[in-house]
Amino acid sequence: ACRWRDARVVCFARGPLFRAASFHLMPECTTAAFTVRSSWASRRHAIDRRSTLPRPPLRPLCLVPRTGRAVERIHATQLSPRVFARHQREGTPLLVEGTLGALAREDWGLSGFAAAVGAHLPLTCRIHGGDGYATSPDRWTGRKHMRSTVTTTAPLFADSIRSGIAASNDCYVQSDVASSRAGAVLAPLFDAVGEACGLRMHALYGPLVNAWWGPAGHTEPLHIDVTDGTLLQLSGEKEVLVFPPSHWRALRPHAVDPQGMSWAFSRLALRRALEAAADSGGGGGGGGGG
Repeated sequence: ACRWRDARVVCFARGPLFRAASFHLMPECTTAAFTVRSSWASRRHAIDRRSTLPRPPLRPLCLVPRTGRAVERIHATQLSPRVFARHQREGTPLLVEGTLGALAREDWGLSGFAAAVGAHLPLTCRIHGGDGYATSPDRWTGRKHMRSTVTTTAPLFADSIRSGIAASNDCYVQSDVASSRAGAVLAPLFDAVGEACGLRMHALYGPLVNAWWGPAGHTEPLHIDVTDGTLLQLSGEKEVLVFPPSHWRALRPHAVDPQGMSWAFSRLALRRALEAAADSGGGGGGGGGG
């Protein structure tokens, strides 16, 4: 589990890694993450329901300082294609500090971010319900881990966070904000990161600027990202629990089924994964999804 607290950190994590992340924010704060296209394509893993291969002990890659295995940190000026390729090859996260530079002085708090996204851009808001539905795979039906979705705007979602409605209904926004002022401000930063990492697909298509934005306490279920990801923490604090690829089977991904939940999601509730990890001596854990 590792925590991001400020607006100067980018984290790279190679997919497929099972991960979960939770938000620990003050009600007036917000968080957002943005992605850069990677030059590597992740492979889809077919899951055989009948497999009898032994499951490895469930030991998460715990990255909180108390475990003695801290995430490697470098300054943005040290980032290079060789550094990125090593972490991509090993499947290990990397914290890059100093990436925002002068943009760190921008107002990325709740009001500032809402203003930068603007009221013109429609955002997709997932409504999970305040009863733990998002992190209870045994309750999901079909291909959704949310109860419903609605269209909102940044100012309206900010108001729902201030009023507590977003928290009580476990609402979470995940939308493309590239066409907003926030996207225009951050896109050059991601171009610079992509160039520093030598990302060929990024050079061809440019940055994808996606925002993940939620109230304090929101937790995502255990899942993998099917491409390499770059997370830019703008405000608040996000805690991510990362399991290494060697635990793929132990974390029980859904079977490949066009009508069912995506294979990118685990069938284990996060609490069960943490309990299993603790029982096997895997160390302490934290929080929830990303």
